[in-house]
Amino acid sequence: MHAIIPYLILVGVIIAFFIVCYLVFRESPKKMGHLSEERRADRRRKIREYASGAASADILKPAAKSTPVSEEVITVKADEGIEKADEISTQVKLSQENTSYPTVSVHEPTPESMTLVIPPAEEEILDEAIERAKEEVSPEATQVMERLSHVEDETAPTMILRRDQLSEAIVQQGLMESNPVVDPEDMKAYSNSSWKQESAEKRRVEIAMEPFRHVFGVISDRTYQVVFDVTQDALQTLGISSEEEARALLDNVVVQEALLLMQKAYAANPADWMRPIAVETFVDVVSQPKSSTPYLVAFDALKILSHMTLAHLQVMAIILLLQYSRNSNNYSLEYFRHYVDKYIQPFLSDLPRNAAIFHQLDYLRCSQKEAEKINLAQLLSNSYSFVFNFRGFSKDELVHALDGENLDPRFVVKSINSALYKLALVDEGMAPRFFRQAGISDRHVQEDLLGLMKSKPATFSGAEARRIMEEISPVLLDLSDLFEASPLSTMSLTLLGLYLGRAHVKATIHEDFDLSQWF
Repeated sequence: MHAIIPYLILVGVIIAFFIVCYLVFRESPKKMGHLSEERRADRRRKIREYASGAASADILKPAAKSTPVSEEVITVKADEGIEKADEISTQVKLSQENTSYPTVSVHEPTPESMTLVIPPAEEEILDEAIERAKEEVSPEATQVMERLSHVEDETAPTMILRRDQLSEAIVQQGLMESNPVVDPEDMKAYSNSSWKQESAEKRRVEIAMEPFRHVFGVISDRTYQVVFDVTQDALQTLGISSEEEARALLDNVVVQEALLLMQKAYAANPADWMRPIAVETFVDVVSQPKSSTPYLVAFDALKILSHMTLAHLQVMAIILLLQYSRNSNNYSLEYFRHYVDKYIQPFLSDLPRNAAIFHQLDYLRCSQKEAEKINLAQLLSNSYSFVFNFRGFSKDELVHALDGENLDPRFVVKSINSALYKLALVDEGMAPRFFRQAGISDRHVQEDLLGLMKSKPATFSGAEARRIMEEISPVLLDLSDLFEASPLSTMSLTLLGLYLGRAHVKATIHEDFDLSQWF
């Protein structure tokens, strides 16, 4: 008996220890309920964070299923929506300043702005999904959700949508804010139409390029693009709008050859100044009657255009401007300076000083050499005789010649080569238009005024001519020296030279010259 007493004591101690442990570590139902409430409050906080900062509702797909209303309900407010999620009832409140939108009801409305019904059995999965969303959130979604977390207007219209409809709603809302009149279907139709037009135009251009690719075989990507660009310009200028018209253009072998020459010229020298010249020359071949001189000259121009350089064209343009044209406004110092800046200055670069370029122009039948030499001062005096060959008149002489007629002061200017005055006309050929504009109809007065203009002849040559040209613009003085040192002083243009010179002037300063009197 005494032997088992220690064992009984040990058993008693163990039993007492378990009883104490049970009493110490057990939790009352009230405390367990309190802990459960804390857990649920924590989940509510996490869900609200998710609604204001999570990137995508796609992560809720495995964790969100609808349950009866008696289950736990968690409320989230939003002003624009969250991206896709399956089978979760969502109520979005759209609040825009000075903007209202109609209410669209997919389910029966609830008092809350947005309601997510989440089964308690799946709350733990939801917690993990929310944490992953915070880590994987994209900047764009973060910006959207930050806006969702600042909803304050409780009176805004309500739109109740399923989550799988929210993405489309957000897209449509964005379009309404940026451009309220744009229809997504119209945008899609316009995009498709634009793509079709570009594709059709590319096909037309490639049809017109077939002769070039056949003749030259393998071409580089750069050459392909250059030829494509100039061909596209030509077709647009001609108004070619279908593949049938493009093929019909190639049916004429002469036109096909002209097209090939245009493409070859620009491929050989893809400069900004060459492109408009090549296109315009080709268009002249297509549009001009075959019986006309411009048609033949344009075709010849295409034949030699691939051999042209900027220096060749600059020479022909300068000769055209100085020998074959004049500006009727060059009666005053101010207008003459403007003329030099606009019409002369742009064509001085790349002007050659050696004879090689001029010999090539002779060989290409663009120019011919004259027996008599002429300098710049003579060219100016021939074109503007009243400006340089006469000194003018005084005011008293003008009053006497008018014999009581009134003359607007705008029609009288200061003389360029003296301290006197002149009528605002460059030569006698402009007199009829001048008198008509000035309102002087008396024939005797007209004759007296013309006689007054010629009453004081002047010599425009030598040192005096150089002084006057320098006063107008130093550019004229430099050009005068170039005339003396190069074949410019003995050069005249053929019809081909006139045609190319005119095309280059038009391409450079965008002004056309009428050559009909020579054609």
